[in-house]
Amino acid sequence: MLVDDVIGQETFLVVGHSYGGYLARAIANRRPGQVAGLALICSLAGELPAGTRAAAAERIAARWQLRTAPEQAPAYANPTLILAGRQDATVGYAGVWRLLEHYPRTTFAVLDRAGHGLVHEQVGLVTALMAEWLDRVREDAAGA
Repeated sequence: MLVDDVIGQETFLVVGHSYGGYLARAIANRRPGQVAGLALICSLAGELPAGTRAAAAERIAARWQLRTAPEQAPAYANPTLILAGRQDATVGYAGVWRLLEHYPRTTFAVLDRAGHGLVHEQVGLVTALMAEWLDRVREDAAGA
């Protein structure tokens, strides 16, 4: 696996945007002892919104889903950040709410005036929320 080849046994953080958020959840849930923190930005939660299914199918192809859903593993107990854009027309914002039960240490924010390019559209808020998430990861690593 790529993680074994590149990172080995070191702990690491996973940040995923859009479909990358879906894949990041799978990595974190398969390696909870190694992934010290998870951040999801405009993450695909599962089903695509009806208006984007046709376009997404062309880009992602017919077999985009993992064989095992990330949330079928035990709850991921490390610091997590979930950010969604209120005006995200690509993956929407409401679907990620259902992830909260599986990620009990989540800071969750839906940012107004932000779409799928949330990181570029709300730089100040994203910076503050990412800094807070990194603080929680550092505290965990220090045993606080």
